Amino acid sequence: MNILLLSLPLPGLTGQQVADIAQTAWKEVRPEDTLQIFLFTEGSPLPGVGSGLAEVYEAVAGEITPLPLPYPAFSVAQGRHAVIDCATTHSWYGQKSLTGSTADLGKAVQTLPEFGVESLHLHLPRFMAPTDLGKGFLGSFCVSKENNLAGSYLALRRTLQELQAVITFDTPQVLDGISGMARSWMHYGIPGEEAQDFSRQVGEWVHKIGKIADHYYPDLLSAQSVESRESNFSIHSESSPLSARSAHSVNSGVGGGIGFLGALCDIPCWPLGEYLYTAHIGVELQEAMATADLVAYIGGNIAADFPAGLRQIAQVATQRAIACLVLTDFSTLRRGDIPQYGLAGCYELHPEAAFLPLPQYMQFPTVQVTPAQLEQAVQRLAHTWGW
Repeated sequence: MNILLLSLPLPGLTGQQVADIAQTAWKEVRPEDTLQIFLFTEGSPLPGVGSGLAEVYEAVAGEITPLPLPYPAFSVAQGRHAVIDCATTHSWYGQKSLTGSTADLGKAVQTLPEFGVESLHLHLPRFMAPTDLGKGFLGSFCVSKENNLAGSYLALRRTLQELQAVITFDTPQVLDGISGMARSWMHYGIPGEEAQDFSRQVGEWVHKIGKIADHYYPDLLSAQSVESRESNFSIHSESSPLSARSAHSVNSGVGGGIGFLGALCDIPCWPLGEYLYTAHIGVELQEAMATADLVAYIGGNIAADFPAGLRQIAQVATQRAIACLVLTDFSTLRRGDIPQYGLAGCYELHPEAAFLPLPQYMQFPTVQVTPAQLEQAVQRLAHTWGW
């Protein structure tokens, strides 16, 4: 059999470690099988290993070079393409203060041209600490001593457009409304009164900055084509899930509202898994599927939102009539849900973790996957699905 293995991080194990353990375990059961391995990530931070984004870039683009910025950042493609991963270190899990400023992120973005950077990939968490609706981020682009909101907006838009920026996120989050950030925070213990005050701030902010964007760009398109000068990082986003200029759009609240600012600047905003599939490894994956007998997606977890990258992979596997299996840390999918997502099977290493509060789940090493545990699970898969 030809096995196509997509390897994602698990709590305590990097994507490469997952790949090495899975390959060894599968070969012990079925030594004649061949495995094609792709490192992958959906962008959600996992205990002890982070988002796994740097590891995937290193696999697809070669050596990565750290950038001296206050946020986790690196460059690839001879330094021309920069990646800033806010999700790994600035995700909020309900256990620390949300107050602070995102101005440092704005300043970091502005310094990129000094390093020869020509394009930017900004990865944001669903909940970001600090959260200030992106006001600090926007304010860092102020072009005068006065608080010139319009000038800051135009400078931000110009900078992001010149950097051919792309924003990604792990999980969608609405900025305002019944499922907006304020209501989501309440789920993690923020007092209702505080959440309501924040909700009012959201409304005022959306109205104020939205009027400025509408004044300067009344015909802002819902999508545009963005193509990097580096062919390895070309994306055509006419069909990308670009956030509409609305506080109720699914991407508007990511990064504490920075996703909303990106939409106002006409910047593509993608789920990370879908972006990586579309812009980086989709062609190679489809070529690998042409000769594959089975697709195994190992790692990550499946919470309230079905992973965007897995959705793409499962769809292609279904079109080619190939079974697609998932072995994940935990999954909220029930048995009846599995077929409608194009999956032949979904197996869990820590099914009880789906019911843990997020702060408790992120406490490493309270929840982690051991190499022996993963090895045994993969061996069972090989016994069950090999022929």
